Amino acid sequence: MRAILVMTVLVLVACGGEPAGESVEPQRVAAAAQAGAGEHETGVSHRRVDVTLTEGTNMAVALDQDGRRVISLQGQLFLLNDQGEGTPLTDPYFDAREPQFAPDGSAVVFHGYRNGNWDIWSVSVHGGPPVALTNDPFDDREPQMSADGSRIVFASDRGDSYDIWGLIDGELEQLTATEGNAYSPSLNRRGELAYVVEENRASSLIVRRAR
Repeated sequence: MRAILVMTVLVLVACGGEPAGESVEPQRVAAAAQAGAGEHETGVSHRRVDVTLTEGTNMAVALDQDGRRVISLQGQLFLLNDQGEGTPLTDPYFDAREPQFAPDGSAVVFHGYRNGNWDIWSVSVHGGPPVALTNDPFDDREPQMSADGSRIVFASDRGDSYDIWGLIDGELEQLTATEGNAYSPSLNRRGELAYVVEENRASSLIVRRAR
């Protein structure tokens, strides 16, 4: 299936003292797009362009129970409808990756590099700014939400190596303490946790344990 992604293309205009063709910092462009600022306030205007994509790189996809799809493409999240038309959920500078739907389909969790390191984020499928669920100097990646939506597990290097951590109502819980690295967590409906472990340069293996 071809995906038709609806993108906002920002075009510099000669207003507000900024001649056309002058460079603008990406952070400012993204802020203008999010805020919907007018061109007379920022010197930047934007317009909608439909782009048909047949292939991509650095992609990931998530499905909800109703078959809706979210794709991560070049660090941006898009919600696809039945016709393959995509609506952006994050801006192009978010570096958003590894999306997963919340159980009720109302939101998507992912990891993004917006604050200068990998953090866990959530964004509503109905639009609005993403919300940081972690915000610290550590790398937090690969979030997975439990079937009841009460818990998020993810890989983090906030210890001596990468381990699996849980997030419940804003409280962190360390779930593994491996000598090597633990990553790629997954939860089943019974609350059992699966993840990959690398220790002593041995082959990766899958470990399962009760919640």
